[in-house]
Amino acid sequence: MKRTLPIIVSFIVGMGLMLDNFVKFAPLNTAAVSVRSWLVIIALFSIMVAALNLLLVHIPRIRKRSGTWTQSAVLITFMLLTIFTGVFMGTKNTIYATFYDGILNPGSTTVNSLLAFFIASAAVRTFKARSLESSLLLLTAILLMLSNVTIGSAISKYIPILGQWFTNVPNATAQRGLIITSSLAFVTISLRNILGLSTQWLGGKD
Repeated sequence: MKRTLPIIVSFIVGMGLMLDNFVKFAPLNTAAVSVRSWLVIIALFSIMVAALNLLLVHIPRIRKRSGTWTQSAVLITFMLLTIFTGVFMGTKNTIYATFYDGILNPGSTTVNSLLAFFIASAAVRTFKARSLESSLLLLTAILLMLSNVTIGSAISKYIPILGQWFTNVPNATAQRGLIITSSLAFVTISLRNILGLSTQWLGGKD
């Protein structure tokens, strides 16, 4: 029963939401709107569970002062301050905006800038003309880099044009292919879950 009931609920809700996009039936459409509203509430509770899990993991570490307990203290402190200011003072409050604009955004930018060094080192190892494919990749990368800097147009007026063509035609075509295939994979996985063919989301094996 622990596995059968979730599968039945998943089938009913999944099929209902899917049919809502194709069938105009007032009770079904109304129920689908209600279910989508419930999803927001469920997402809110999942965030609350995640915050509680963080407290349960990091507070014992802070008490024992083991490992990276100072980082845990910083994490818990700013999480609680952000929740408190956002809930009781509103998201338009100056303190909340300072947390977001003065800490989160610069921190994210710093982490991304550090990742650039790892990306550069990986690119150096990847862009080696060891085969025809890697040679084409290397030439295309050099062309695109030159098309985005002023020295490229100084070398030849056709470099920016070629760079724009590579971006708009081959790159866009490949991106659309990836989007279509990933969408088909998502639909397949969703149907397997709805029909009960896949039960990994229940914590078991297929």
